[in-house]
Amino acid sequence: MAGHSNSAKIFDELSSGRSVEIIEPDNPKQIGNVPTENTDHLFKGLNANTYASKKSFAQGMLDLALISSNAAQLKYILTAGPDHQFYTLLLSLVLLSLCLQILQAVLCLVLGLIFDLNKVDEQRSANICNNIGVCLVVVIVVINVIITGFNFKSD
Repeated sequence: MAGHSNSAKIFDELSSGRSVEIIEPDNPKQIGNVPTENTDHLFKGLNANTYASKKSFAQGMLDLALISSNAAQLKYILTAGPDHQFYTLLLSLVLLSLCLQILQAVLCLVLGLIFDLNKVDEQRSANICNNIGVCLVVVIVVINVIITGFNFKSD
């Protein structure tokens, strides 16, 4: 209830129309009577480089699964041969998907190994690489949806 009465006092002061003086705390690590150093432990375990590395690794594992799927699709297309109704289209799309995935893997390696997100001067370049990677993912997904739409069953 003490917090409620303090809030009521502050509201009364502000609504009275009188000027209110804002006093800065003596200790910059303190807001009001609450020390902010008690919250420092919440951020000690957060390391942007570790997060980015783990994200890149997980994304790489998913990319590996997609590369395996595209390799199986490529094998099917090459086995079916030019007699397949959509041979040229599917061959082109699968090869394009594989090339973009390799490019994205290189980009992930650059993000995970070269850039240090704790350095301010590297953050802009890392952000650009990350945005390019996201665009590549969208294009790869669209290509693979189109590939899947052709169903890979010979007629």
